[in-house]
Amino acid sequence: MLIALKSMANGKFVCAENAGAKSLIANRDAVAEWETFDLIDLGNNRVALRAMVNGKYVCAENGGADPLIANRDRVGQWETFEKIPVAPGRYAYRALANGKYLCAENAGALPLIANRPKAGQWETFEEIAVRGKMFAPDAHGFRFQNDGFKNDVFPALNIQTDALCGGMSYAALDYYFLNIPAPDQPFRPASNTALRRYLYDRQVESLTSNLDKWAEVYLNPFGTRNTEFFNWGISAGRIGEMRQFIDQGKPCVLCLKSVGDLGHQVIAIGYKLGRYKGDLGPYLEDFEIYVYDPNRAGSVRTYMADRSRQVFCPKDQPDVQYRTYFVDKNYQVRRPPAVRSTKYPNDELVYEVVLQFATGPDDLRGGNDNVDLVVGLADGTQQTYRNINLNARWSPGSNEFAQIVLQRAVRKDQIRRLIVSTTFGGGISGDNWDMSALTVYFLGGSFFQSRKSVGGKRFTGDDKVLTIVL
Repeated sequence: MLIALKSMANGKFVCAENAGAKSLIANRDAVAEWETFDLIDLGNNRVALRAMVNGKYVCAENGGADPLIANRDRVGQWETFEKIPVAPGRYAYRALANGKYLCAENAGALPLIANRPKAGQWETFEEIAVRGKMFAPDAHGFRFQNDGFKNDVFPALNIQTDALCGGMSYAALDYYFLNIPAPDQPFRPASNTALRRYLYDRQVESLTSNLDKWAEVYLNPFGTRNTEFFNWGISAGRIGEMRQFIDQGKPCVLCLKSVGDLGHQVIAIGYKLGRYKGDLGPYLEDFEIYVYDPNRAGSVRTYMADRSRQVFCPKDQPDVQYRTYFVDKNYQVRRPPAVRSTKYPNDELVYEVVLQFATGPDDLRGGNDNVDLVVGLADGTQQTYRNINLNARWSPGSNEFAQIVLQRAVRKDQIRRLIVSTTFGGGISGDNWDMSALTVYFLGGSFFQSRKSVGGKRFTGDDKVLTIVL
């Protein structure tokens, strides 16, 4: 039986810290792989706990004198605990290693240790069932966030959209269900790359496949349906639709309608009802939904229902408010593109130079008007890269990345200068481009770090070169 343990000392979930390499500690707000344990019934009210993150059994180390850690391959006396009911769904655990109760020491601020002769609040834990294989945002989600996107819908009219939360949710599920590692780049994919195009296509599909549902939740003249919409989200029917996926170990997309004009999409990966029955009655504060939110890379986010305001909101950002949500039942898996990994040897060499360009009022046209880069090295050699914008238009106000994989990896101090140039022609038909800012990043096996930022420059047919000394 897969469970999570919530400490009554601080309301946090017990975590096998650092993927099980460190001691157990109650310090997490939501449940993912590090917070999931296989509860094994040994008979006579005795149990063992196996951490799902590394497959090891939890041990009262050094006969209980040291904190608990998931580091054992088999169950012995130090890995056996007596499970003692305290209240409905809440238990104390006594280590057979020394006969002491497990304690979330210092109200949960310190690791769990078996050192108490009797059970109180610090020694009490709520067992919460976890169903199925968990989608872990830090392993299966993208490392970049849903911010800064500018998607050219009608370039001639300068009409863009500025979010890809649905595309990111759909694409993350595509990689997950097909057991393909998600792209690991820590920066937003550049325009005209295969990944960026795929995210946009999936964004469109995530909306068009649910047009009837989106139309329904947008029909709320003067807020007359606020209560109705909120009650949809806390009803047994809507919660049951989500549970049909999660109880089978399948994450699903939730589509959230904001209090304003916008919507948002996330992946639901778990939930907790607690004492709440889905009947619009008491204990609504127990109801939580655990999600991968494209707006927050690498972590599980907890959404809660706020009855007083009749909104749903992230627990860590209650000012972000949604009126209701619906479950996307129309998602269909597609094969996503293969993307070059950014996992390089931890040898302190630079394997990629990543440039982040901010564009001012005058766009970069793309097509035949593009940006080139020359990397100047300390030994006098140069590496030249043409068309680093991939023929893409960079619209006014956009913030775009250019990813340059070096022809050979070098030390950081070997990169002495970058020469950014444009291919613009002069004259009436020539392009001009307002670059309002540029940030240079170095990427290697153990780092992605900002190296230098420079201010704006207007590139024209007569002034087309910018040299950056590093």
